[in-house]
Amino acid sequence: MNNSNHIHRFSFSAWAFSFLFSAFLLLVVLGVLAVNVQDLLSGNSKFSDYILIAFMAFLLIPCGLLILIHPFVTKIVVTGSGLEYHGLTYILSADWKDLVNIGYVKDTNAGKTLVVIPQGGKLQIRNWAKPFRAILVKKPQEVPILVSQFGTTNGHSFETDILVNVAHREEFVDVQDDL
Repeated sequence: MNNSNHIHRFSFSAWAFSFLFSAFLLLVVLGVLAVNVQDLLSGNSKFSDYILIAFMAFLLIPCGLLILIHPFVTKIVVTGSGLEYHGLTYILSADWKDLVNIGYVKDTNAGKTLVVIPQGGKLQIRNWAKPFRAILVKKPQEVPILVSQFGTTNGHSFETDILVNVAHREEFVDVQDDL
């Protein structure tokens, strides 16, 4: 297999889902603000209105923005020696020998897809996410890579890259139920 360096980004369906879901969240916020802005500015609103606005400001707006930028920062860089998985909050570097192909799993957030789990490698938290490190993943083994989310780039299919370079191991079949 030609393992020249190449990059895989999200497929069109993953981009579309991310855009539509984040647009929905942000439009909900704009709709609630548009309906309640006159009451909020006049001082005629109840305490519960302020709680709702605070909830949206601190939860829905950041979640909508994170979901919107997720496909822009998530990518997989394939090299001859392994891969780098650039997620929203971390960068995972793993050699091909550290990756385990657990096969096709039915119940994932991407539907039925080939799943790869690193058994080693280096997990580096991005600088902006370091204040949240207590709630983020700690080990490379906690980062399943869902192959179907990534599209084909310059004739390179990420699924083919995985099937050729990563051995399928039967002892990880019980992991499929945990995903």
